[in-house]
Parts: sequence; structure tokens; C-alpha cells
Amino acid sequence: MEIFRHSFITDSVVSFNITLGIILGLSIFAFLNKFLKPSVHMAVACAYVVSVAILYGPVAFMITFWMIPAVVWARLTLKRHSPNEAVVGGVVGTIITLLTFLVGKYIYHL
Repeated sequence: MEIFRHSFITDSVVSFNITLGIILGLSIFAFLNKFLKPSVHMAVACAYVVSVAILYGPVAFMITFWMIPAVVWARLTLKRHSPNEAVVGGVVGTIITLLTFLVGKYIYHL
């Protein structure tokens, strides 16, 4: 029975972290949209690559890194974003992901 209890706690922490990251991301992008239009596509691509790197290491990072320049190319070619908006989206996505992992690590180890 102890395994199930531990699994429930772990799942709750993971769910909380995901929810925290989503709420934080939505709030930051809602604020930033008043000044410029940061690329949410870039934020998600960078968040994915950073998450894979944290969870699976540098080899997985190198395998998934190609997604970032592909998304930048697509957003700029389609003229949906300027280079600055793409960079801001990527930076915000990376920061939110790192903060979410740090908060999760802090909460899980309490």
C-alpha cells in the first residue's frame, strides 16, 4: 500500500507543477501581449526541449534541439512574428520551464 500512497503524492506534485507552469505562462504572455506579440509557438518548443534536457540529459537535448530553429524559421517565414518576438517567446518559455522545475523540486523534497 505504501507504493500507491507515494505514487499519489508524486502524481499530485507533478499535476501541481504542470498547472503552475500553465498559469504562470498564461499570465506572463497576457501581460507581454500588451507591449509586443511574443511567439507562444517558440515558448512551447523551448519548454519542450528544456524539459527533455532536464529529464533525459544532454543526448536527448541534442536530439530535440532541431525543433527550435525549425519553429523560428516557420514563424519568420510565415511573417507571423518578428525576430525579437520569436526570441522573447523562446526566452519566456525557457524561464517558465526552469522555474516550474525548480518549484517542483523544492516542493517534492519538503
